[in-house]
Amino acid sequence: MHETNAGNSILNDSNEQLEEVLTSLDLPPISRKIYMRLLGNKSLNARMLAEALDIPRPSVYDHIRILQNKNLIIPKKQDGKLFFSANDPHHIQSLIDLQEAKYKEMKKVFGNLLPRLKTDVRSVDPKIQFFSGIEGVKSVQNDILWCKDTETYTMWPTQAMLDLLGPEYLAWHNKRRVEQNISVKVIRQGPVIDGLIHSFFQEGEETLRTVKYLAGSEAISGSETTGISMSYWIYGDKVAFFDSSDELYGFIVHSNAFSNLMTMQFNILWGILK
Repeated sequence: MHETNAGNSILNDSNEQLEEVLTSLDLPPISRKIYMRLLGNKSLNARMLAEALDIPRPSVYDHIRILQNKNLIIPKKQDGKLFFSANDPHHIQSLIDLQEAKYKEMKKVFGNLLPRLKTDVRSVDPKIQFFSGIEGVKSVQNDILWCKDTETYTMWPTQAMLDLLGPEYLAWHNKRRVEQNISVKVIRQGPVIDGLIHSFFQEGEETLRTVKYLAGSEAISGSETTGISMSYWIYGDKVAFFDSSDELYGFIVHSNAFSNLMTMQFNILWGILK
């Protein structure tokens, strides 16, 4: 009994993962259902698929055409009727490779367009974007990664942000930041995390990070902290703020004047700290 449940669990996980892959290939929900139904059967005709999936037969034909155009199913006649079966799953890999090549080309084209587009939409009016929840805070953090080949400045409560975002995300973010050649000066609040355990917190040339500590916050875990939960990160002409308390929100201020003001204040505090 336990083996059967385990087998069903593995099958369900596989189906969910396959559906994610098919979704990434821009297949509509009904197309995905038809393809996955055909995977588990030798062949079915349109009537069988319509009954099994409880959808109108004309709709079945519409989605069969989509699947045929992607070479994911094969039609064949049996006893004068048209049946369909799933093609070799390797064709999914071919579609993924094709899409990957397309995205690489579009990334290159857009990279050439981006400087001009940024100039076209630039305005003297400040822009503010708000986000909420953990994913919202991550969205704010991710926006920083677009600022390539530059020095940035941040102040944040180390342990609070680790607890909020988790080591896997912070390790990924640190890796992408270094790849983008984004250096950072950090004013840390709260206890220092053991760098040997969380290497993405270490300072030095490899992490492009320089660190200073607010007074009274450089002690090892167990010491008193400043109690500050709001963090900010200055990058280019933007300043991102994110809250690690129960309020859990973030926002980005896009303003050259505001960024300059925050940078000036950061540098004054940086110069005071040891």
